[in-house]
Amino acid sequence: MVRRQKIYLAIIVVVNAIAWAMTDNIVNLVAKDEQTILGRYARGHFALNLTILVISLIGLYIDQARTRQTYKRRWFQVIAVLLGLTPLVLLGDLLLRLGQSRTYVFDAGAYRRPANARWTQENIDLPEAVFTYPNAAEGYPRIPCTFSIDARGFRNATALDRADVVVLGDSFVEGSHVSDEHPWPVRLARLSGLSVYSLGVSGYSPARELATLRRFGTALKPSFVIFMLYEGNDFHSTTSADEDSGFTWGQLAGIYFKQSPIVKGLDQAILGAFGRIGSLERVKGSDVLSWLPLRVPDSAEGKRYTFAPKQISEAFKTEEIFEDNRGWVAVSSVLQEMKETCDRNGIRLVIAYAPSKAYVVLPLAIDRLPAEKVWGFVRLGAKQMPVDAKTFMSNLAELLGTRERVTRGWCEKRSIPFISFVEPLRQATAEGQQVYFTYDQHWTPPGHEIVARTVADFLAKAEKASG
Repeated sequence: MVRRQKIYLAIIVVVNAIAWAMTDNIVNLVAKDEQTILGRYARGHFALNLTILVISLIGLYIDQARTRQTYKRRWFQVIAVLLGLTPLVLLGDLLLRLGQSRTYVFDAGAYRRPANARWTQENIDLPEAVFTYPNAAEGYPRIPCTFSIDARGFRNATALDRADVVVLGDSFVEGSHVSDEHPWPVRLARLSGLSVYSLGVSGYSPARELATLRRFGTALKPSFVIFMLYEGNDFHSTTSADEDSGFTWGQLAGIYFKQSPIVKGLDQAILGAFGRIGSLERVKGSDVLSWLPLRVPDSAEGKRYTFAPKQISEAFKTEEIFEDNRGWVAVSSVLQEMKETCDRNGIRLVIAYAPSKAYVVLPLAIDRLPAEKVWGFVRLGAKQMPVDAKTFMSNLAELLGTRERVTRGWCEKRSIPFISFVEPLRQATAEGQQVYFTYDQHWTPPGHEIVARTVADFLAKAEKASG
């Protein structure tokens, strides 16, 4: 073996050794309910390691040729195989996609569900990841779910031509993990006797909801538009009202790749082969998870709740800091444009504030939370924690409400009606009702019912005041 080949072999061995020696923060992955491979790696890290290994083996195969003629022949073989397999893989991927039912369709404006689609599934409230909390408990009971879409691509029984109330929002409006009869817009229609049309789609940002209002909502001539603002991720969006809410070609390519049946099949094969190898108990630092799932109230009637670290760390801001945040600046511009759009069309805009699970549940247990463990848990999702555990816990309940106070104050200055679901949901939680799923951020059927009743009461008072 020539000197160059020995050097190349050494480089390959060192690069692969480093790639496989580097591990991910497994405790953080468990806290976010993300899968781990071999008890050491995140999915993306493991896929990268495999890619490096395959490329290395191909490179070794080519480089270890003993003659120049063999070297050229091996290069030709590798290129020929790649050129031959690529169209076959693409064709196979396309054929597999044809046999799948689509969950979304894309257009220039945004995306919606396929028109007149209907499917059934069973929602099981369990962690998605194999490795999870050491004290994992059963979640909300299983729910057989029917998911029906109207002719416009939204989750409604029928595509109404007119509606008294139009609702905008994301998965909290569309109704993730619940059946057709559960989403709060459906319950609102039955409680109020008003015609209610939902324009909610899972994953929508405020800017997309504004675009949907303009495209579909105003044509329904509603008296009220209720925009649900979910604090858990709506403030992540930095797309303002005057920016394009559609998709770039790069985003569409990424979505297309992630939806590939071949990619999904490989992912499941890897999880099946390597996902259960390893053990959380051997991971240093896993004691910061021991307080979860949290029982609230602390009695036999209490229900269990879990939270992602960022759901808490992102709320740990003063009002001044939050108001300077790019997310709030973008969202407030969207809200302002929503108001102006509604005003031009003689519609009354209402902002409905959907709190995160942490904001509703944690204040009910603040006095019995283990400060050091909660602080360590939150640090998993924070770039830095400028305070110690004691200071953090003493300020937690107050700072969890920062985003709601800023949003409410902004609405009050502009005479926009504001509905908060914090107290109704918190009161029900304190009484032992399970308003959020244990391992998911969304509302259970009782949670949707509470929200619907809160909105129905508001609309009844508004109609009485105007009538």
